[in-house]
Amino acid sequence: MPNREGKLRPGMYVYAKLTAALPESWIVPTPAVARQGDVTYCFLEDNGKWARTVVQTGHNDGNRVEVLKRHAPGSTIQWQDWSGNEKIAAKVAGLTDGQMISPSFTESAISK
Repeated sequence: MPNREGKLRPGMYVYAKLTAALPESWIVPTPAVARQGDVTYCFLEDNGKWARTVVQTGHNDGNRVEVLKRHAPGSTIQWQDWSGNEKIAAKVAGLTDGQMISPSFTESAISK
């Protein structure tokens, strides 16, 4: 950073605000994703049950998480794009793979 006037000195602190335009992407509420080791996942509706689904995530602002790709159903290696029609559990806490969907867990549509 140019310092022609010598106002910045070693050891000084600077506060800055950076603004960036991010490309349009699919997002979910932060509680809708969880991390276990190196794996990030959410729960998708599958025939009336919750299916634990591995996802790739991007930007996280603390309230929303960008979801980039997800594993294809039944695959542990094939990545798939989001269609936007998926039903995602609004929070992963307390859910298990194959659990029947009940009214106590709110569904949230994935959004842009």
